[in-house]
Amino acid sequence: MILVDRREKLVIDAMKSLGVKFKVEQLPLGDIVVGKTVIERKTMKDFVSSIIDRRLFTQVNRLKGKGMLIIEGREYDNLVSQNAVRGATLYVVKRIPVIFTDDVYDTVQYVLLMSSPDQKKYLSLRPKPKLTGDRLLIYIMQGFPGVGPETAKNLLSKFRTLERVFSASEEDLASVPGIGKYKAKLIKSVLKRRYRG
Repeated sequence: MILVDRREKLVIDAMKSLGVKFKVEQLPLGDIVVGKTVIERKTMKDFVSSIIDRRLFTQVNRLKGKGMLIIEGREYDNLVSQNAVRGATLYVVKRIPVIFTDDVYDTVQYVLLMSSPDQKKYLSLRPKPKLTGDRLLIYIMQGFPGVGPETAKNLLSKFRTLERVFSASEEDLASVPGIGKYKAKLIKSVLKRRYRG
């Protein structure tokens, strides 16, 4: 069972958009609970802020033996030096597990993996399909964040080709059942992302 603190609106919205089963409660410790693991979720800006006001160290001590920290993103205001962030990060990783994620969607993906009874099946790379026709198109669409088989079919039913899906506006994508504003924004951000290799 996944529990989410009622103040975690972004996580709640992301989980709803993905059709994840979870309960919303006011948690006494952390932001998300998966089984017996308590997760404290912070954006990098929150992480820096918690270094400045020193609440990070109290939170880490409360999580010791019970939980972990997820830090989302990399950007933050230069209110502290990079070495202060590095030092605080080292302090944390010596006491509790830490996962760095790209954004709230990536965080939710980790939570889903943690809640899965068979985590080993997720360790393999995406298999190379021997697909053609509609099945190939669906497979390609499923490579986008938050797009499963039904949502892929909905997208292809509306736009008919990958080219038209890729060139659709965020608003048009959001109107497809199973997409909504959040996933539409994710899809467009992936399509605009530059290759850095």
